[in-house]
Amino acid sequence: MHWFSIPLKYALRNVVDKAEGPLMPFVALEHIDSGTGSLMGDFEWGLAPPDQYSRFREGDILFGKLRPYLRKFWLADREGCCPTELLVLRPLPTLDPRFAYYLVQSENIVAKAQASAYGAKMPRTSWTILGRLKVRLPPLPEQRAIAAFLDRETARIDALVVKKRQLLRRLADYRTALITRVITKGPQPYAPVRDSGNRWIGEMPRHWTSCPLHRVLNPNVPLVYGILLPGPRLTEGVPYIGAGEVTSRKLKLDLLPRTTAEIAAEYPRSMMRAGELVYAIRGSFGNVEVIPPELDGVNLSRDAARIAPGSGANAPWLAYTLKSQSSQEQFTYNELGAGVTGINIRDLKRVVLPVPPLEEQAEIVEILDSRLDVLDRLVEAIGTQIDRLRTRRQTLITAAVTGQIDVRQGASYDDQDLVSLVQ
Repeated sequence: MHWFSIPLKYALRNVVDKAEGPLMPFVALEHIDSGTGSLMGDFEWGLAPPDQYSRFREGDILFGKLRPYLRKFWLADREGCCPTELLVLRPLPTLDPRFAYYLVQSENIVAKAQASAYGAKMPRTSWTILGRLKVRLPPLPEQRAIAAFLDRETARIDALVVKKRQLLRRLADYRTALITRVITKGPQPYAPVRDSGNRWIGEMPRHWTSCPLHRVLNPNVPLVYGILLPGPRLTEGVPYIGAGEVTSRKLKLDLLPRTTAEIAAEYPRSMMRAGELVYAIRGSFGNVEVIPPELDGVNLSRDAARIAPGSGANAPWLAYTLKSQSSQEQFTYNELGAGVTGINIRDLKRVVLPVPPLEEQAEIVEILDSRLDVLDRLVEAIGTQIDRLRTRRQTLITAAVTGQIDVRQGASYDDQDLVSLVQ
C-alpha cells in the first residue's frame, strides 16, 4: 500500500503559545459538542491572561485532553484562545488540516489517549505518550479526498442526530406540560375550578387548597441541605447524593460518590430515609426524586436538599408537583444569580403548591406514572438511535482515515453500509 507510517508527533505539533494582548474569542470545553465537533453557541469574548489560556489560529485542532472529554474535537476556523484543558494541535506540511481533524477522532488515537491518561482526580492524556503513536498517512491528494468524503458523510449523520435531538427537546417540553396540566387541573379535566390566587398556578379544582411547601412537610424533619465539604470523591465509604446525581438514572447505590464516615457523622440531620425526596438546589436545580429503599441512610452534599413529606402528602405526588412548570417558574423567579444557578432553602420552603386530597394525589400519580412510562420508553429508544448514529460516525471516520475503505472514486455509503462497518 502507498501509505506511509510515522509517529503522530511528526504530523501534528502540540502548540503551547500563551494568549496575551487584546481581547480575542474564547472557546472552552463546554462550547464543543462531543458528538459532532461543532461549536454550541457563540464565542465568548474576554481577556486572555497569559498564565491561563493557550492561543490557537485558524487550521489548528482543539483536542480535549481530560478523560471525560476525549471526544471533544474542533477544527478552528479563526484565531482565538482556549483553556489548558484543550490541547492545541497544529498540522505540519505532511498533513491536510481537515484530514488531521478526522485522524485525531479515529478510534486508535482516542483509545491511546484514554490509556495514557494520568492523575487521580481528573485524569488527562499525555501528549508526550500520544505523540509517539504511529499512524499511517496517505499522500496529500488522497488526504483531501478522504476529508471531503467524511465532510459529506458525517454531515448526513449529524443532520439525523440534530433532528432526533430536536425531537427529544419537544418530548421534554411535552413531558413538563403533561405533568403541569395534571398537577394543576387534577385527574378530572372538567371538574369545577376556581382561581388559586397564585399567578403561577392559575386556576385549580374548586375543592383543592394551595399552600407553601413547608406546610405539607413532616414538622419533625427539617428541610435542610447536606454535607458542606464532602472532600474528594472516594470509591469506598459513606455514599452521598449531590445535585448531579438527582436523576432517575444516577440515583443508584453503585453510582453514588463516597465520603469518609467521619465527615458523614458530622451531618446526621441530612441522612435520607426511603420515601423522602432529594432536591437539587444548585447546578441542575429543580431536579427531584424519591429516595428508593436501597438508598435508605445515604447522606447529601450541600447542593441537594432533604424534603420529608408529611401525613397529608403523597411522596411521588409531591415529586411530580415540584417538577411541574408552576413550581419551576417559582424557582426560576427566586433563582440565585451570579456564578451558581440555584435556589436557597428559605425560598424553597415558600414555593406555593396546589394541594388535592390524598385520594386524588394517588390518582394523579397513577395517571402520570402510566403516561410518562410510555413517553420515557420513547425517549430511551430515540437515545439509543442517537448512540447508534454516533457509533456509525466514529466507525466510518476510523475506517476512512486508516484505509479500510477506498474513497478515491467518490464512494458513498448508505445506512446498510454503515451498519456493516459497525458489525
